[in-house]
Amino acid sequence: MPTWSRAALLVLLACGSASAPPSSQREGLRGGATDDGGFPQVFMVRMRFDTGDQFVCSATLVTSRTLVTAAHCFDFHAAPNATALTDVWVQDDVFAPDAASPRRLRIDPAHTRIHPQWNVSDRLSFDLAAALMPSPSTVTPSPPSLRTLGAGDVGAPLTVVGFGITAAGNTDYGVRRVTTLPITSVSAQHLGLGDGASHGLCNGDSGGPSFLTGRDGIRRVAGVHSYDSSLQCNDGLDSRVDVFEDFLTGFISDEEGATCFEDGLCRQGCSPADVDCACLPDGVCTAACPNLLTDPDCPADCAANGVCLRDCPVPDPDCPPQVGEACVIGGVTCPSGTVCTGLEGQPTTCTVPCAAASSCTSGRCVPGQNGATVCAPSDGPVDVKGSCSTSGAGPLLALAGWVAHRRRRGW
Repeated sequence: MPTWSRAALLVLLACGSASAPPSSQREGLRGGATDDGGFPQVFMVRMRFDTGDQFVCSATLVTSRTLVTAAHCFDFHAAPNATALTDVWVQDDVFAPDAASPRRLRIDPAHTRIHPQWNVSDRLSFDLAAALMPSPSTVTPSPPSLRTLGAGDVGAPLTVVGFGITAAGNTDYGVRRVTTLPITSVSAQHLGLGDGASHGLCNGDSGGPSFLTGRDGIRRVAGVHSYDSSLQCNDGLDSRVDVFEDFLTGFISDEEGATCFEDGLCRQGCSPADVDCACLPDGVCTAACPNLLTDPDCPADCAANGVCLRDCPVPDPDCPPQVGEACVIGGVTCPSGTVCTGLEGQPTTCTVPCAAASSCTSGRCVPGQNGATVCAPSDGPVDVKGSCSTSGAGPLLALAGWVAHRRRRGW
């Protein structure tokens, strides 16, 4: 197999791009901690072209058989003189030594699809692709986030996962890593992420997911890693999954039909019932529909569109949370006099901080999240900062030196 230097890879990925800035790169994850097994639906995919050149990307299982990744991962133009994609393998954290390894599964390139408007001359747009596994996976998929995103989502935390390198020039791709980054911008096709310092997308993360956890507690794929705009692996842009709903649901419908998973398509006869069926016109607007915009019975203003409507089955993301309502640290501002906080490891709400133990009915005012103090319950132990909290936030901060880039990795 050919070995590509980092400089050669950058030239290769930039060729034919008239609109991309010269430093634009495909992704890998910088600032992330090694996944402890919490993201088995995120796979490493390995592509081979008819010239023998091979590349590595990341992908996410969104139904029992459908993977979503980046269009540029399957584009043969990345390999000099290539004319076709010949092989796609799916594998997990550990590199498989040969094609017969049980940790490696071949996907027929005939069952892959690049967005029809993807163009190698403009690699900043329509960077989404899908692939069909040869048989259903035993891994629980993560559904696509089809709720329309908007300015009100800026600041919301994304859980970012990828198999890329940890810093520019490294060769440590092939390990699933995870970190948390806020949404920095929402544009027509992209979500901005990265902190501009030590966290962002890198070579090999291309096609990997950014998960957005809804108020229903479900973790959905909101973004697919596309590229970064510097050589430092400290920023990046994801393709917005909600924008490409028609492409993704079209692929699922064509390749495997409506599933019992949350996929934007209704399948009758599922047990439990397919949540997508709750979005059909039946005279009822219900929170059981994962994307209220697709339910003709729901007011259009219940979605993120800059208009706050309180009378919705689920909180309108355009409405600031009220006292006692769920909130996201760094998201929409809580009412004056309150802070988005909660006990360590517990859900956050807009809460009036306590000033002293005497202001709490339990007589216990303890440190909480977001630098605030909160009243503890009158019974039961409470984890506070500095104690043996099991919230899981510590490792991400302690190992915050890996980041995700939008580049596929060649070797």
